[in-house]
Amino acid sequence: MRMLLTAGQVAIAMLLLSLSYMTMRGYIDIFTRDAGVDTGTRVVSVNHSPAFQGSMQTRKSVIESTLVAMRGGDSSAPVAAHMGRLFNTFGSSGPFHPSSPVHGVLTPEEISGIQRVYVSSGFFRTAKIRLLAGREFDDRYRGEEVLINATFARRIGWSPAEAVGQLLAPDMAVVGVVDDFQTESWDETAAMMCYRPLDLLFTTGKGSGGAQMTFDYIIDPAALSRIGSVERAILSIDPDAVITRNASWGDLLGESVRGQRFAAISVVLFTIAAIAIVVVGISNTVMFIIARRTKDIAIHIAVGAEARHVCWFVTGDMVKSGIIGILAGGLASWWACKAAANFIYNADQYWNVTGFVFTSVAMLLVITLACLLPALRALRIEPSQALKLE
Repeated sequence: MRMLLTAGQVAIAMLLLSLSYMTMRGYIDIFTRDAGVDTGTRVVSVNHSPAFQGSMQTRKSVIESTLVAMRGGDSSAPVAAHMGRLFNTFGSSGPFHPSSPVHGVLTPEEISGIQRVYVSSGFFRTAKIRLLAGREFDDRYRGEEVLINATFARRIGWSPAEAVGQLLAPDMAVVGVVDDFQTESWDETAAMMCYRPLDLLFTTGKGSGGAQMTFDYIIDPAALSRIGSVERAILSIDPDAVITRNASWGDLLGESVRGQRFAAISVVLFTIAAIAIVVVGISNTVMFIIARRTKDIAIHIAVGAEARHVCWFVTGDMVKSGIIGILAGGLASWWACKAAANFIYNADQYWNVTGFVFTSVAMLLVITLACLLPALRALRIEPSQALKLE
């Protein structure tokens, strides 16, 4: 009965230790990832007022006036870039001509899922997003120019250098390729992105029809001391605008893993508690065995048994139970990792043979320590005194 109870306790501890291992691996990978942006960059999201919902030219004028006010009249100030909705709802890929190299490589579903984002000149420099090849947009409007991200180029089969100069459509010439970057969540999967000049949004009338437009003003960390004046500048141009967000990209990314952080802390705490129960349970059982087998232990010592044989005599059953528990908990972990994938980043990738061996060895060391400490008491038994007591 004691062996069965010990095996069950070890199996539960092994299961929790496996989940803790996956959780810690996931968190280490998340927080050592390069988000691809300067996480100190400030994002000020603004819902412009109904007065802003006029013509596209009116909207463009408001944006330009806001930027001038934000820069304090200095067009070279590092408060430069803004973009209309980081992930906007102004359509998916836009029309790609049948002769486009995209067709025949991407499925219709992938083409419709390409995200189109409108950005101003200087956005990538302000957000410290790495340019892999080509160039960014400049201040002169060229509607045919687009930038794509590394995932887009890689999916088509282009290197960044090969992508520059390619035509996605008759009115879409790739002038640059930028690195993938995260803006909403540390563990978000990079989508295929097509970046177009912000002026095109106002010129073509995309997103019109009375729908409210939200703009994310991206503020360089060097200008954060002026963040209050930035908000005042926005409200001075559009007094009825609503500032819905004012946070650094680092804060936004950190917020995305709050639920995972709570789950991780909970799993780790339960694991510590389960291991403590295993240690106490095994230690008490070994001490109970020593108390019941004192005469047998004394005889072993009296006839010259080696210390390792004595230790195995009093701990063998517990070690066997522990190994059974490790195997049972390990098998349960293979199933549990699928459920854990819902809240642990890349959980299904971490629970492999290496993870199983690592956690099994760690659990075996815990069991050995729990057995060895009380077993050392058995080695101090004096055969003559023990036999007299018997």
